[in-house]
Amino acid sequence: MKDNQPTLKAAIETYFQEHLNRDLEDLRYRFYETRDEATAARTNAAIISPSRQATSSQRRLAWVKAIGYTLRVTQHADGTETDEVRYYICTRYLSGKRFAEAVRNHWSIESMHWCWT
Repeated sequence: MKDNQPTLKAAIETYFQEHLNRDLEDLRYRFYETRDEATAARTNAAIISPSRQATSSQRRLAWVKAIGYTLRVTQHADGTETDEVRYYICTRYLSGKRFAEAVRNHWSIESMHWCWT
């Protein structure tokens, strides 16, 4: 989710914040964690779309099968730690591992937009 869809992004952020406070206990979800080069850890969760039980006014997003959450925590050489959260909408309800791979593949493509030759 990017800032060009602020209402949808805010709704997904709120949804995740409410459920993460309860450790996703009442949701159907898939989870996967990774660690890169001992400096970054990623926690990924794919949740079956809440719109699957939505009212008719919310069914405009019926193609959304899942929403996703990725938390990246990075340890820096100076001992500080930063974190970044990103949210996703998905057309498939993937396994936790496959969701994590899709997120990584997406950002490897996005990073090419910033390369100068």
